[in-house]
Amino acid sequence: MSTLYGGKRCLDPYTEAIGAARLGHAAPWLGRTGFDCVLGPGPGVGLILMAWHDYADLDREAGHELVISGDAKGGRVALQGILPVRAYAAVPGARHDATTSFVIELADRRILAAAGPPLNKSYNVRLPDGSGYFSASQDTGPTPWTWATMLADIWAANGFLGSYPGLPHTPDGTPEGFVFHGVSSYAALNEVLGRVGCALKLDVLADAYSIERIATTNTVAENALRKLDDTRRVWDAYPAEPVRTRLPQYARVHFPIVRDAALATGATPLYTVDVAGGDTGAEAGTYVSLFDPLPALYDDAGGLTNSTALNNRATDRAADWYRQARENRLARVFSGAAGDLMPCSRLKGTSWRDYGSAPLPLVSNTGGALTSTYRHPGFSPGGLFAPVDGVRGPNEPTPFPQPPMAGIGPMPIPYPIPGRLPYPTGLPGGPGGGLGGIAGGGAFQLALLQGGLSGAGGGGNGLAPLQFALVQAAIAQLAKYPGNLSLTNVLTFLAGSSIEQGDDVTWDTDTNTLSFTGEVDFSGATVTGISGVSEASRWAYRDTSLAPTAQYYFAGHTNSNPSVASSYGLVDDTMVALPLLVARAQTASKLAVHCDVAGTGALVRLGLYTNNTNAAPRPDTLVVDGGELDLSTTGEKSATISQSLAAGLYWVVLIMDAGSGSPTVEAILKNSCWAILGWADLSTATRRIGWQVAQAYGALPSSWPTSSNTVIQSLGAPSSQAPILAVQFSA
Repeated sequence: MSTLYGGKRCLDPYTEAIGAARLGHAAPWLGRTGFDCVLGPGPGVGLILMAWHDYADLDREAGHELVISGDAKGGRVALQGILPVRAYAAVPGARHDATTSFVIELADRRILAAAGPPLNKSYNVRLPDGSGYFSASQDTGPTPWTWATMLADIWAANGFLGSYPGLPHTPDGTPEGFVFHGVSSYAALNEVLGRVGCALKLDVLADAYSIERIATTNTVAENALRKLDDTRRVWDAYPAEPVRTRLPQYARVHFPIVRDAALATGATPLYTVDVAGGDTGAEAGTYVSLFDPLPALYDDAGGLTNSTALNNRATDRAADWYRQARENRLARVFSGAAGDLMPCSRLKGTSWRDYGSAPLPLVSNTGGALTSTYRHPGFSPGGLFAPVDGVRGPNEPTPFPQPPMAGIGPMPIPYPIPGRLPYPTGLPGGPGGGLGGIAGGGAFQLALLQGGLSGAGGGGNGLAPLQFALVQAAIAQLAKYPGNLSLTNVLTFLAGSSIEQGDDVTWDTDTNTLSFTGEVDFSGATVTGISGVSEASRWAYRDTSLAPTAQYYFAGHTNSNPSVASSYGLVDDTMVALPLLVARAQTASKLAVHCDVAGTGALVRLGLYTNNTNAAPRPDTLVVDGGELDLSTTGEKSATISQSLAAGLYWVVLIMDAGSGSPTVEAILKNSCWAILGWADLSTATRRIGWQVAQAYGALPSSWPTSSNTVIQSLGAPSSQAPILAVQFSA
């Protein structure tokens, strides 16, 4: 582990704290050394320890690279342009002692942007009679400012932000009534960004500014979280919050009225529009108030002339507020220094902590570094139901542990030290965390392969979802009896399996984990006392470091010898979703179906969605839309993509426009599909294998519809078959 600033090695905060304690001094830096980065105005701030002679050698008026790293497994982040803000001696010492330890407070360059020049300008201010705008408040021409041109103008006026990156979306209508006379250009910029549901982002890894739309999909961050969850998560707040106390039934949007009569009679100066949130559980009669400068304009007869514009603006404002307020809270800590969790549309802040040589109760072999990331519902929605950020300060978003000091006794701990996660890595272990997880910390995964494995016969043609019920049942039973948990007993317990202990499979008696180097056949395996779990399928452990071959993996299918004698008839304006388990981080290169019967004008689109982890498994957020495929001819129809996927559960989705005729695609019997949603009953053994929902044909929606979903069952509509939705991987 090491932290470098400007190429100079920083001091070990734990060692320095011990030295200070022995001299009778406090060590307020302990547990705080590192850097905290947030989305929005910021700035990001940090704290390090350096010897005076190293700090004195630095250019104190320049920004420098801050590198925080763990050991070889702990990762590394290199933050650019980090500025020294203040420095002072950590403990009293001689005035000119070059070895004196100094505390260095740091900030990113948003601290300079915040001191940018003030504005003396207004944008699209209405004339008193509402007939138009003051010419001085308009763009050249004069023409009204748009959201994009107004933001570009404020951005340029600041002078510290570089090139204007543009907005990630087009806000509703025309901005009106923004007055910034004597107002900081930086404050004005952030006010306007907040008004359109966006936030300023400084990527301290690339040292570049951009604009993020808050609480919108960010595949990079979501994939990074899934990857780190599998391998390095050491603490999770597991937030679970109700709707009733968080989301109101309505958003009431207030607009100023422009008419002389309002002033003469003392009538309300505001015109209001109520927009229903539509959240199940919201308390009836509750509101959040939002204010917008768009004026309500009236004619001489007292008639409202711009009701459509006001309704559209109210809908846009309410949608922005609810989108942010519905955001699920998140607070997690990961071992090491994770560089792929930058604050973004889905992450409010990330902190990297350097604990030096301190003995951390949560982790091992990460070089004393921890990474925390968090978000909360709403970044700044305002109003009665504004989400509460909690009692922690802005730079301490999650409860980092503070280590005890060897030989000195424990230091004061500002926050409780969270307990160890029951399953920190790999697949779930037994009760109490006694098992570290199958396949040693997530390096390998238990996979059910459709068909044979390469070198194991059959030339497999599909990867079905992650399944470990058989092995887990065996381990859970054996774990009840001390001394019985061993590889030999696990394999014996799996009656009917053909695997043997040998070169490919070993049991680590220290960690109680299985490890292997190749592929091990579990065909025919059953567990005593558990009926219905054995199928004509091939169970296998697979070393997922093996390079994938150019073969297709079928969503939802588990049978080792699928029958494709029948076809699946396309249904107009319907989306079908089947699950796909990606056993390790890979790059999807192709989505495909096989057209058996063509149809004039027949079209389909294929795509991938993430899995909703807050309810029964179902699609959640669009990862990639593969585009339109023409089924006017038969044969394979494929969409070429290049999409990085973290290990985890996804859904392959098909949306259909049957055109004329009765087009079909190649299918497999639903009885050969994975019952991801369970079994409907015991008498008919009806599998619940996926979802379908009515959806007008077109580009796949960014989020899977939350209403009118129908479970696809093995004995149910639209047929006894399920479409073969194929995925191919390139890396």
